[in-house]
Amino acid sequence: MTLDSISQTLVDLELKLSDPETFLHFKNQEADLSEPHYAVLHHRKWLKESVPLLMKMSQKSKIVGDAFPHPIHPDLHLQLNFSNTNWLGAHGHDIPPNWALYSPSLIIHTHEKKTRHFTLLMTDLDAPNVKEKKYQEWCHWLV
Repeated sequence: MTLDSISQTLVDLELKLSDPETFLHFKNQEADLSEPHYAVLHHRKWLKESVPLLMKMSQKSKIVGDAFPHPIHPDLHLQLNFSNTNWLGAHGHDIPPNWALYSPSLIIHTHEKKTRHFTLLMTDLDAPNVKEKKYQEWCHWLV
């Protein structure tokens, strides 16, 4: 790409980000996240809303120290949806036990074009152990 084409791409992006229609489509969940202007809005929303919620919930749940030795700083947005529900979960939300019986569908937004590989772990940090009358960590699945 030439410097002129990069400049034009940035101008086009700024124009779309300043268009009220763009925000309306994004708000109404009619946005195609493969489009750069919608990807930018999604990333901004994730940074403003999801990351602070994740940090608050991880501190409240005492995940740091129990599951992770150090505070986490997420650089991707993970959402999951369980079949037979209209719920779209996000970081820090509790999952009702009966929904955990089903495999969720996952949506991962990395906010970048390069290919990345992930290890995904679903764990319950306070699963009851009835026999020993205590709580313990339980790994539901690892992908």
